Amino acid sequence: MIIKIALRHGFSEDWTRWSKFQCQAVQWWTKSKYFHAEMVIGDKWVGAGFDGVAINELRALNDTKWDYIDVEVDCNLREVIEYAESQVDKEYDWKGIILSQVFDFGIHSEDKVFCSELVIELLQKMNNLPALELEANRVSPADLGDIYV
Repeated sequence: MIIKIALRHGFSEDWTRWSKFQCQAVQWWTKSKYFHAEMVIGDKWVGAGFDGVAINELRALNDTKWDYIDVEVDCNLREVIEYAESQVDKEYDWKGIILSQVFDFGIHSEDKVFCSELVIELLQKMNNLPALELEANRVSPADLGDIYV
């Protein structure tokens, strides 16, 4: 089975200056074109944004704003989707972004999550070898690009 890691690099026209600033700050800090990560699993689009974790029906893939990385997995995808569903409405982990990404303390909230952290957790549930040795809260969208591109 093939899943896709979706790495965002393009902005939307309707974004506020604040949201563009936040994303550009991630790009600048990580020295990467990527500022956000999500995952396509079957017909589901799974991600953790500023509003928390959400699972949506698959939408059209947009190659102008996202890069997609195919990852072959051999696991029970129903169990992975069930895990993702258990994360829905989990709040965004601002503490983890600051204390694991900006400052390398590795401190984060166990009951909250940020985008690339969720992607790594899902890959770990899929027993994906590159992800198994990683601390999910220490992985940025840039790191995902470095590991999987």
